[in-house]
Parts: sequence; C-alpha cells; structure tokens
Amino acid sequence: QIDEQDAEELRQLIDRLIEDGAPGYAVGVVVDDEVVFTHYAGLAILETPTTIGEQSRFNIASVAKQYTALRILELVEAGKVDLDQDFRTYLPEAMPNIEERVTVAQLLTHTSGIRDVYDLFFLTNQTWFEVDFGPREARGLLSAQTALNFAPGSDYLYSNSNYILLADLIAEVTGEQFPAYATAFLAERGMEDSLARRRFGSIVPNKARSYGNYGSGWLQDPDIANTYGDGFIFATLNDQMHWEKQVWGHGQTLPAALIDRSQAALEEVPYKDYGYGLFRGSYRGLQTVFHEGATNSFNSHTLRFPELKTSIITMGNTNQIGAVGLAMRVAEDLLEDSFPSDQVYPDRPDSESNFTRLEDFLGTYELGSGTFMSLVVRDGELYREIAGRDPVRMVPEADNVFSYETVPSLKLYLTMTPSGQPEIGLYSSEQGPQFGTFVDLRPIPADEDYFATVEGVFYNDETDTEIILQYAEGSNFTMIKNKRPRTLEMIGEDYLIWNSYRIRVLRDATGRATGLSVDRGRIRNVAFVRMDKPKPSERIRAAWEGWFGR
Repeated sequence: QIDEQDAEELRQLIDRLIEDGAPGYAVGVVVDDEVVFTHYAGLAILETPTTIGEQSRFNIASVAKQYTALRILELVEAGKVDLDQDFRTYLPEAMPNIEERVTVAQLLTHTSGIRDVYDLFFLTNQTWFEVDFGPREARGLLSAQTALNFAPGSDYLYSNSNYILLADLIAEVTGEQFPAYATAFLAERGMEDSLARRRFGSIVPNKARSYGNYGSGWLQDPDIANTYGDGFIFATLNDQMHWEKQVWGHGQTLPAALIDRSQAALEEVPYKDYGYGLFRGSYRGLQTVFHEGATNSFNSHTLRFPELKTSIITMGNTNQIGAVGLAMRVAEDLLEDSFPSDQVYPDRPDSESNFTRLEDFLGTYELGSGTFMSLVVRDGELYREIAGRDPVRMVPEADNVFSYETVPSLKLYLTMTPSGQPEIGLYSSEQGPQFGTFVDLRPIPADEDYFATVEGVFYNDETDTEIILQYAEGSNFTMIKNKRPRTLEMIGEDYLIWNSYRIRVLRDATGRATGLSVDRGRIRNVAFVRMDKPKPSERIRAAWEGWFGR
C-alpha cells in the first residue's frame, strides 16, 4: 500500500509540472495485483480543450516493442519461428544486398547491425515534417542497404529497423496484416482500448494529440509517420496497468512460463542488457526491467522492479516533461523505503574486462555526451585531456582501472569490445556511467593546400543523398545537404563533425579523397562516393520492387 499523504504530495508535484491549458500526463503505479496510484493531469487536446482521462489514448512509441517481442515469442513457443535462424528464412526477399547471416534473436536484441530506418531517412534529401513515412518507405530504405553498422552479433546498437522487420516476419508467418493481428493480440490480453494504428490519418478514438513548445507557444506535432512493430500502438493507462498485473502473475492471458521468459535475457546472444523488447538494468540495489518511448512529443515509460512486483507507467503528450525522469521521481517518492541501497549509480562495470595493454587504449574517445576525450602518456603516466580543460593525471588502481587525481571517486575503466575496439567507461556512485568510443584522430596537416583536397560532391546510392563539402575558414567546412548549408568542424585529419554527424574522408593510395564514411546516431559507415558533378536526385526504383514493394 502507498500512504495517502505521499500519494497526494505526488499528485500535487505532477500538477505543478503542468501549466494551465497545457498538454500533460497519465501516471499509474501497479504493485502485484493492485493499482495503488493513478493521476491524470493536463489536456489531451488543446483546441477543444479536452482533459486527459481514463479514455485518453497515447502513442506509447517504443514501449510497444515488448508486445512485438511477445508475439515473436508466442510463435517461437508454437514452433513456427526459430530464434537462431536467419530472419530471411521467413522473409526471403528482405534486404537482398546483405549477405551476412542475421538471426531473429539478433533482431530482438539490436545486435543485428541493421541501420535505423529513421536515421537513414533523416540522412536523405527529405524533410521529415513534409513527407509521410510508413512501411513502404521503410522497406525501400532497407532494401537499398548494401552494408551494416557492424558484423551481426559483434556489437549492440539500438535500431528501430529490427522491430519493423519483426513485424513483417509476424505478418508473413501468420498470414495476417500486422495492425489487425496486433490489435487482436492486445484485445486477447484484455487491452481492448488499445490498437496498432494501420496508417497515419487513421481514426483513433479518444486519441491525445502531441504538442511541442519550442519557445513561441504550443504547436501540434505533424502526424505523418506510421510504421509497424517498433511503435505506433495507441493505449490507455488502464490497459497498460492491466498488462502489468499479468506480468506479476495475475489474470494472465498467456502461459505463465511465456510471460516470465519475455522478462528475461536471451541466451542466444552475448548482450544481456536488452531482451524481448525490454532493457534490463538496476537502480539503487534493485533489478529493473524497462523501456522508454518517444515519437514527436509523445513520451512514455514503463519501469518495473521485479523484486517488488512493482510497475510505474508514465504516458504524456508534451515535449516539456520527460517520461523517464517522471517515472524515476515517482519511484523515489513512493518506493523510498523499499530500496535496499542508497547508491543510485553503479561505481564499476558488472562484467570482467578483456584488457590487453595500456598502449592499445591511447588515443581519442567520443563520450555519449558528444565530448571528445584523449588518453595520453606523459613521463610514464596516463593523463586525460579535453579541449579547453586542464589535463588530469590518472592514478592506477589496477591494470585497466584508474581514478581521477582531482576526483578520486571517478573511475576510468578500459576494455575491448567483442569486435576488438578499445572502449572506456567512466563510473561514479554520484552520477550515471558514461562510455567512450575510440576515434582514430590525427593532427590536421599544416599544408595550405590540404583543405582543398577535401572539397567535392559526394553521393550515397542507398539513400539517394548528396553531400557537397566546401572549405570555409580556419578548420571549418560548409556542408550542403537537403539544399541547406551547415558548418562542419574538422577536429582531426579527415574527420569532421556537426551535431550528431561524424564524417571521415576516405582516400585512395595516391592520397586523393575518393569518398566519405558517414555516421549519424544509429547509422554507421554509410559510404558516399565522390562525383565529378552533382547527381540529379532520383529514387532507387529497383528497391521498391518485389516483396518489399507491396
């Protein structure tokens, strides 16, 4: 039970977060078989206005992945799908240009290496709020891919493409269109007020609209995207809480063993932090199972504490309040006495390091925050260097563990990824861990003619995208893409950055720049070739033929 005074204080806190006449949130807490807290605040529709209530349906975005995974698991239990098979056993015409074996388990756990269709779409010469994006567009982009982010099974990188492909697999195996099949599946779970939207523009009764405030007042977000499997399920808070009771073993509409398996890691892959559409972690000494969802200004989060048989659900239609932060605040306020530990963050990795030798880890790393950090040896001692900050001596505690001389509680861990790349982790009990990816940076050549060698027109046929690079001044270049100029900074020889873009210049044996390798968010190593002249924009029609063009 939750103390009524604590519940009332939390309701008041949520109300204070939401301004009058603004979009808001639905929040619920389930403990075992009982709903112990619910609160609705804000407007579902600003124009009417209509308040958020029990009937309001929110796009739960990526929280829907758990239901896609459940349907896969149900087919596995029925002997219709094998997790260890290449997914093209069931979708033989999918991604014809990818030769590597990609298993169903790797799709489930984002270890397939398949690039994210949304980041591919953002790379194109399309503008996201002007062009609709649905299953046909997703299949076209995936069909045109000739390379992966990494070798399947060698790394982890979250990609919506995995669950879009799983939805196609479900439709192929069952012989039913995914939206109808998924909606019926939810209804069979007792979630009769939830549905998988067939396409953008489809009528969703009692749908909350999403709104963003970008400094000049509320704007309704464009609603012209709709894919399957990765999101676009519209659900009520009551339905979500009804499923949570089943997770904890009450009123189950699926076999108990199947539901239990859906909450666990997959044995078929080496990465255990992501399983059947759910992340796995820990918080203040308790295990957690969770997933966040975000589409336009729809935000949702499901946070489970298995040892407490407790679920916290936050669902909103505003970009001003984060669903994850709100769920954690609810946990802190309502479950404070239940946490066995005051330690909020892990102060060390939970697995052994495959450390080799220190020399293999010297160089530059990009942290998740976008900061570039270098590890260098001076007079036999290791130092951390960041542009604009004083260097810090690292004090050795073990072969692969160092503490900051200035902040002894902050630890640096060195490890190799399964693919053999150096990686760093920064751990402190006072803040969440940060990880750094190795970046091969060399000094920018002093030759005055060097910058001119980078200029040119570059083209990627997988996305029909053109990039024009022009030298500006200092270490800056102008990148023209989608008819818009952006300013790139060169931070090392043949390495340019802008926002989430990371661009490496590729050269042949003579030193001539022959292409670019572009990373952006959840896509890596997208190859652009140098063109003698700009290529007229043209869609890759062949990619839309056959099964993927349906």
